[in-house]
Amino acid sequence: MMGRTTIALDRKKQTNREETDMKWSEIRTLYPDKFILLGDIVEEKISETEYRITEGNILKVY
Repeated sequence: MMGRTTIALDRKKQTNREETDMKWSEIRTLYPDKFILLGDIVEEKISETEYRITEGNILKVY
């Protein structure tokens, strides 16, 4: 089981970025136990009040 990873969401439109969308499973594998700032996220609705992030652009890793 992978360690818990904390993310922050940047919902503002990102311009002039060279990052490519990555699947969340790839991001979690590359940066285990890191704080990851994501932009341009893609979410999947899993209930009326919960969403799962499926992919996004890595803006910064802490």
